[in-house]
Amino acid sequence: MSERYRDRKDIPNSVLADRLDALSDAVTKGREAVAREFTMRVPAENDRDADLVLSEAADRIRRVGLAAERENTLMAAIEYALPVLKEAAKESAGAEQVCFVLSDAVDQYRKQLEHNEGEP
Repeated sequence: MSERYRDRKDIPNSVLADRLDALSDAVTKGREAVAREFTMRVPAENDRDADLVLSEAADRIRRVGLAAERENTLMAAIEYALPVLKEAAKESAGAEQVCFVLSDAVDQYRKQLEHNEGEP
């Protein structure tokens, strides 16, 4: 009986991946293997019970996707701001103009984040 992880979020990705491999393998081996591996125990075992493992894996995939979207949005804001900042530096622009450009880029980033958070 596995009781090492009281919270599903504490399960290392490698442990979760190994369990997903075992569940996948069971599907290919037939009904007995599926019946053996796709069980729910009492008390629940966060790193073994198929429903909990699959749910946690799905949650992590969603979080990784959202983090990637946020990173892409941030990179787009930086890519927008850098050429403008370089041009401002060439023209010996004051700190006020540089701050305005940075503020605009950050505002665009925040708006994109708000838009993404509203999506399912």
